[in-house]
Amino acid sequence: EKIGPIVGRIGEAARRATGRLDEVAELVRGENEELVEACYPVDARALVLQTLEKTAEMAEELEVAIDVQMPAMSGFTIAEPRALGDMLEAMLRVVVADTPQGETVTVRLEEKNSETQVHISGGFGIGFGRLVYLLTKGEDQSVGEYRQINRGIVRTAKWGGSVSYWGREANGFGFNVKLRRIG
Repeated sequence: EKIGPIVGRIGEAARRATGRLDEVAELVRGENEELVEACYPVDARALVLQTLEKTAEMAEELEVAIDVQMPAMSGFTIAEPRALGDMLEAMLRVVVADTPQGETVTVRLEEKNSETQVHISGGFGIGFGRLVYLLTKGEDQSVGEYRQINRGIVRTAKWGGSVSYWGREANGFGFNVKLRRIG
């Protein structure tokens, strides 16, 4: 009789402690999800240069030239650097892989008053319908580099930016990434 209430209080204390741990776990999971979608000022020029470094070997192996046009200095663009870099790299790899030997891919970074634009174009070309299909299947159904581009398009919208694309068979294709700029 004397032990019953003590065991009950211990059980109640354990339930309260478990409940609090569950609340903390939810907060931590929520913060981790927000970090993945976070955005802050980054140097777009540096990200484009890193992307070029990562794809230089592939372009050289395929004997594709990359024409780079960008300002000597860059302001700050709102994005998450790893996610933006991954998307730009996937876009450049797709265009380089589609470009005939000896041809050129163009990468252009432009900074306007409140907007940063990255243009990647070249390739033999892909029909616009096929390109739309590859980029709108959903992240879980996309394959290869298109999965990374698809993921980047969704994240770019969350940063207040946009991604557009165009393509025509035997006439090239490309991507335009527009992001908010603050300086």
